[in-house]
Amino acid sequence: MFMITHDVDEAILLADRIFLMTNGPQARIAEAVEIDLPRPRQRAEIVKHPHFYTIRNYLVDFLVNRSSELRTQEFDGQGLRYPTPVNPVQLAASETTTDSTPASPATEPQENLVKFTPKEVRHG
Repeated sequence: MFMITHDVDEAILLADRIFLMTNGPQARIAEAVEIDLPRPRQRAEIVKHPHFYTIRNYLVDFLVNRSSELRTQEFDGQGLRYPTPVNPVQLAASETTTDSTPASPATEPQENLVKFTPKEVRHG
């Protein structure tokens, strides 16, 4: 299922993966955030889960800060690429276990191109 929303809490409630887009014009998908909260999820209960605010803060930080930075990066023009997969909970855990600079998702383009195949659908 594919759904578009501007509500961060709704996205966390309903999704297993959230695709984050850069700012427009010429916006593109920048990251694929994994949502690993257990199912079934209820709005009143997920806010009590220890990972909820880690995920939510990561999403809001992207939307407020990093989406405009990524918009200005040049696209290599070789085709659509699968966005960088990210798990905010794992990132936060790695930040607390290391004394080095904070971990961040890879910004280098990945080699996996997204292949779109047109499919003919006949009704009736």
